[in-house]
Amino acid sequence: MKEKIVKKGGLNEDCLISIIIPLYNNERFIGKCLESLLSQTHANLEVIVVDDASTDRSLFVALEYAKNDARIKVLQGKKYDGVSAVRNAGIKIAQGEYLCFVDSDDYVSKYYLESLLTALKDTGADVSCVGFSNVNEKQKKSLCKKFDKNKYGVEVFDKVNAMELLFSGRKIRMNIWNKMYHKSLFLGEDKILYDEKIYHGEDVSFLYDVFIRAEKVAFVPIKGYAYTKRKGSLVHSKINYRKLTYLSAVKYSAEKCKVQLPEAYDHVAGWRVGVNMEVLYYMWRDGFFDYQVFMDIDQTFKRDWKCFRRGKKQYLYRRLFAHLGTKILSALYRRKFKRQIKEKQMKNND
Repeated sequence: MKEKIVKKGGLNEDCLISIIIPLYNNERFIGKCLESLLSQTHANLEVIVVDDASTDRSLFVALEYAKNDARIKVLQGKKYDGVSAVRNAGIKIAQGEYLCFVDSDDYVSKYYLESLLTALKDTGADVSCVGFSNVNEKQKKSLCKKFDKNKYGVEVFDKVNAMELLFSGRKIRMNIWNKMYHKSLFLGEDKILYDEKIYHGEDVSFLYDVFIRAEKVAFVPIKGYAYTKRKGSLVHSKINYRKLTYLSAVKYSAEKCKVQLPEAYDHVAGWRVGVNMEVLYYMWRDGFFDYQVFMDIDQTFKRDWKCFRRGKKQYLYRRLFAHLGTKILSALYRRKFKRQIKEKQMKNND
């Protein structure tokens, strides 16, 4: 696809940037998070902390910082139904020309905003990204020094390549954080907001909607964001119906992509296969046996498996693991649901 150059009128280095932070019971981390943002080399910012009825001292800590720095705004007094609703509350009041999202237990380099904004300014992109480091709750890791564009360079991807990278797990990762977005992407007749009925994997459908509108995406090959790995993900917590909404997020993205950007469909459908395989494993691990969920996942494997194999940007180990894993898990579930499957076959024959 031929790259379409989009110049952002009125872009200046001192434009206002809005950073949205969901907050719930993170009193140990929120201070470090806010300090890393308040020390940015790009000082024209607003930090929107949306408290989700925290029961520890998280809100108190955020309010203390807000007293000392007018750039911090704290939304409080409401209990939201999931992080999607929390982020939507922040998006709706953001005044900046650009948006960023930071989790309350993470922190960023002092050059984080400057690096992202420079990439946008130099390339005319709609979205910019930086790399990130994984840290545990006790680690303290130094992030990048000042971004030297002559040393590192900025990679620019058109819509198709950006979508492929997003849904392959390479370079442009499936995270709302570590990115900067031009506010214009969220406006118009079809405003982009999180689907508040999706409680896990909510970034998938949201980022799909953002990237389908973005003509260009810029990537800065430096680590400017520290992501704190904590318990609470699918890996560490038991599966339930709220977590199964992850499947709805990838289904939405795949069905939209098939119509809107068929050139990238193999990668989006391939991501859907991988997510379904992971969910199937966690269901088996936790003894969560739902016949209809299994049948829906099984149909996804049959329909999209070829797409998964054709996705050249998928990691080789992921393709190999998926091939073996889906066969083993499907066989185990078919044995578990032998009676239901037999009854369905008899009903179809009638």
